[in-house]
Amino acid sequence: MKNILLSLSFILFSTFLFSQTKEGKTPIITIKAPYNQSIIIKNLTIKLVDVLEDSRCPTGTTCVWAGRAKMLIEVTEEGQDPIQKELILGKKLPGEYTGDSIFFNEAFTIKVVGLTPYPSVENKIEKDSYTLLLLVN
Repeated sequence: MKNILLSLSFILFSTFLFSQTKEGKTPIITIKAPYNQSIIIKNLTIKLVDVLEDSRCPTGTTCVWAGRAKMLIEVTEEGQDPIQKELILGKKLPGEYTGDSIFFNEAFTIKVVGLTPYPSVENKIEKDSYTLLLLVN
């Protein structure tokens, strides 16, 4: 009986010991910038002005290539004139900007990490339903 209790307590202790050593991934927290609405991050105003192209492969289909989303983003630094930038998520063609940063300085960087909603076979996406997903490092 003592051996059984000792074995059970060893198994139970081992389970707790090893389950505590697993490291989880840090969740990515994004900031949402709805279509044609300005958001303020630190001393910047950011606005998704237009979605110029959305050729991402819709869910429910099979595509030859993954496609891409091309958007026009306006960035205004406090006290400066607005700057418009084209940014592409997905496949880039030769000569196109390959980065995902829309702003960077010595204090922080703002990157585009996504565009929602993702296309599907069932739904046509209206431009005003797009939302830009941003990450601030």
